[in-house]
Order: sequence, then structure tokens, then C-alpha cells
Amino acid sequence: MDFSWVGFVVEDYIIESLIGEGSFSMVYRGLPSQQGPPLVFKVSRPEGYGPVEWQTGAFNTLAKVYATSGFADVTPPADVVLKLQWDTLEGVRDPGLVHPVGCGEDAGLFYYKMPFIGGTSLREKLQGKSAPVRVLVEAARAMERLTQNQGLEYHGDLKPDNILCPESGEVMLIDPGYFGPMRINGVLLDFCAISTPCYYPLLAPDDLFALGIMLWEIVLGEQPFRKRGFSGRSNLERVGPELLEAVLDREKVGRYELSAILDLRLPREILPGLDARTEAVLLKAMKLRKVGEGKLELDEGFSSFAAFAGAVADSLASRL
Repeated sequence: MDFSWVGFVVEDYIIESLIGEGSFSMVYRGLPSQQGPPLVFKVSRPEGYGPVEWQTGAFNTLAKVYATSGFADVTPPADVVLKLQWDTLEGVRDPGLVHPVGCGEDAGLFYYKMPFIGGTSLREKLQGKSAPVRVLVEAARAMERLTQNQGLEYHGDLKPDNILCPESGEVMLIDPGYFGPMRINGVLLDFCAISTPCYYPLLAPDDLFALGIMLWEIVLGEQPFRKRGFSGRSNLERVGPELLEAVLDREKVGRYELSAILDLRLPREILPGLDARTEAVLLKAMKLRKVGEGKLELDEGFSSFAAFAGAVADSLASRL
């Protein structure tokens, strides 16, 4: 199926270019036919349209539902996913979360409009090996405001692709995920997770854990959950009993998203010379701690976004 909005006129905006796409949407830049700033048009991906051209592999947002053998991939209607994003974004007002300026439907496709934000994404900074830890501190502070003052329950799809770094001003978060019931093909499912599993390996809306995974990625250069793991191939002598039990309990019901945590090396093994205090912060952000002879064990993690931001800013000041 051939599809493109480039060259179309939508609401007096000339669609100039495709600037991104994902599993459920196409993202275009639109220029006003008269004076005014450009806008971003996020359009539901047409059914039957070809593969995602800007494929990011393990970093794609997916939809998963729980089945008897574990979590299975599903494909909900793209307009349903975008309307869920619209509902979340439209309901909050905060400089750290992009606010849409309207929505509509054209040629049977739902879309919503957002301001065009210059700069780069955290993903682009990671690829250029220039990602400062400051970005995650600002993202955590934004999430603290959003959850405490704006009533946002969760973002649900925090990942480097969804954290924008404008040339001036604080970071901005885009494209929230979803965790909850959903009707797909006429069937009401009790639970559907629309997120990115390698940043939400618990398949729960744990945004603090997602920030911890990104912190590990920025400081140590490894995305710990990019490759699917399995306990049978891991050195189990390196992990404590609580961590092992948590992973095995999930594997019994076909859930392997967390299994790769068994293969983590200690931060000071990955980055020799790292101080013990920074190592402890990195581990705590991953809900881990070091016990005994260098074993990894479960930890409760940070108690809040503010606690995460404070610890990271304090221990990693030289990397801000």
C-alpha cells in the first residue's frame, strides 16, 4: 500500500515532510499556508501499510496482552492507540510534557497536532555518544511534577526516543504508553501493555525503572534488556536468591523480558575506575544492590522521581 501525506493540505497546513514513524503512527511536519509556526501532525498508521521505514528494532513500541503461555504481541487499531495518547497529553499542562493543540480526522485517519520542537532526541545523543546525565535528571523532575501536581498516573513509554532535548529550555517528554484494558477485534481484553519492553521489562508502568535503565545505558554504554535472556544460559552464581526467584517465577509463565538482568556485570567491571558510590546509585536505579562476593540482589530502588534526580545529580555531577 502506497501512502504519504507529503504535499497534502490539512487545516490550512501544507504537509512538508515525513519526520518520523513508529509502530502505530506517521509523524509529519506541516507549514502554515499563511504566517505562523510549523506544527507536527501525528497520524494513525494506515492498516496494511508496509514495514516501519525508521525501524529501531528492540526500541519499538509494542502492544502485548497476557495469554496462558505468557505475553503475546497484538496489533490494536492505530487510531485507538493515538486517541489514548491524545487523552493523556490533552489532560495535562506542564513544560516537561508536550501539549497537543488539536486533533481531527482526515481520509479516515485520526491525527493530533503538536508544536514543532527543535533540537534532538536523547536517542540521537546516545548514538553520537554525547548524552549528558542532566537529561535524565530533568526528565525525572518533570515526572515528579506531572505525577504530583498534574495527576498523571504514569508516562508508560519513557525511552530515549521519547525524550526531546530542545536547543534551549528543559527536556520535553512525548508519546505516552498505556497499561490497562483494551478492545481488540471486538474482544475486550483485561490487560494490554503498549510500551517498549526493553525499558519496561516488568510489563508494568514503572517509569522510575525506565529512567534507571537509561541511566545504565548512558553511563555504561549498554542497554541491559535489548537482547532477550533466559536463566538456563546465565551464570546463576552471580545472583542472589531473591533476584533469581523473581526471574524464575516469571519464566514459569512464559515471561522472559526480565531474564536478561541475570547477565548484568557490575558497573565497576564494565567501567574500571568507577567509584563505589556511583556504582551503588547505578545499581539502585536498576532496583539492584551488591551483596556478598559481588553478587547482584533485588533492591526496592529509589522511592520517588525526586530521590532519583537528587542521587544522580549528586553522584554524577561531573557527567551532567
